[in-house]
Amino acid sequence: MSDVLAEIIRHKRAENRHLPEIDRGSLGPSDRDFAGVLRGRSRQIIAELKPRSPSCGVLCSDYLPDEIAGRYEQAGAAALSVLTDEKFFGGLPTHLTQARAVTSLPVLRKDFIIEERQVLESRRIGADACLLIVGALEQNVLLDLKAQIEDLGMVALVEVHDERELDTALATNATLIGINNRNLHDLSIDRQVIHRLCPLVPDGVLIVSESGITTPQDVRELPERVNGVLIGTALMRSNDPSGFIRQATEGQEVAK
Repeated sequence: MSDVLAEIIRHKRAENRHLPEIDRGSLGPSDRDFAGVLRGRSRQIIAELKPRSPSCGVLCSDYLPDEIAGRYEQAGAAALSVLTDEKFFGGLPTHLTQARAVTSLPVLRKDFIIEERQVLESRRIGADACLLIVGALEQNVLLDLKAQIEDLGMVALVEVHDERELDTALATNATLIGINNRNLHDLSIDRQVIHRLCPLVPDGVLIVSESGITTPQDVRELPERVNGVLIGTALMRSNDPSGFIRQATEGQEVAK
């Protein structure tokens, strides 16, 4: 069986050779607080936009990021996540810009960020947060990219899948940890990962649960300690994504 994450990273390295140079001095800081909308609340929805995925294929044949983002905001999403990887997810950097332009929500750039030019591009297109996947990065690179993201006024969502990766993330003093129930190497999902790792995260560190949500009830069954729930495929496939978000956020509780 092929290693999906390794394949994506190989392609991303080749793709990055074509990224233009960006003057850091031309970039202003983010003015939307991605972490702030999650702090002090339990199970806020981070609604994701993506036209397809490696595990599920095409999710939306008529993909209009601005219209989708507007619906997500009206339904009560706390933040947006936008896939900008083209080869594997059908996304583009411009999709993030389009989604952010029509809402007041902070936006996460969901991509496979492995070098500085991608961080600069993220701020240029309007990202307020960037995903860093521990399983795809050496620790020194992880530390460097996290520092660069924060230097540009964004926040890093540092993603882990197991205890070892969580230890690595915490060693970077990450303030926002994404716990992914999906194994990115083989795309399998284990919904117990969030329940196993959540108690190991120190108080004060925000937690985002990623992958494995198929119904609003799944959101309500997550630990109260979870601050944000990133939902992509289920919303993109839903005939009523607004209703899905509203049902998922009924009776929200203050995070403990």
